[in-house]
Amino acid sequence: MPHRFVDVTTAFREHPGETLWRIGWHIAGVLVFGTPAWVLVSYLTLSALNAQFEHANIRLPERLDRWLRLVFVTPNMHKMHHSRHQPETDANYSNLLSIWDRLGGTYHRGPRFAELRYGLDGFDDPEKQSLRGLLKMPFMRDWGRPGAGPDDKADRSAPPPMLPWP
Repeated sequence: MPHRFVDVTTAFREHPGETLWRIGWHIAGVLVFGTPAWVLVSYLTLSALNAQFEHANIRLPERLDRWLRLVFVTPNMHKMHHSRHQPETDANYSNLLSIWDRLGGTYHRGPRFAELRYGLDGFDDPEKQSLRGLLKMPFMRDWGRPGAGPDDKADRSAPPPMLPWP
């Protein structure tokens, strides 16, 4: 069964190969640029904490969110990146600072929470959502293509309600 909402566990759902790829680039940056290890550790710590915040199942008050997202990535801003709608999926990639999306042209003000649906078409059948399926997914050329397996496009149930910020 597909995971139909974004919450703090979303930040941990990453292919082990992607994790190794990221670590390799972090280490390369330290070696090539001579970055002190404490800088990398500080960044990774802040990044992990922020990932929990930006994936939290909360919706900040619009006014507070508008001010915060001038500098930081907020849950309201980042959730669009997990949208099923392709143009929204290709937006709001930033980690920690929202400036990177603004500079890269990938910033989008949305989302429309009442209409936002998470996931990717073509990846909803149980085989693709199993641990085995998720681990082999990067190596399957036809997965996600139309006709590549059952898809539950008919299930457009609303996402769970967002928890208000205290």
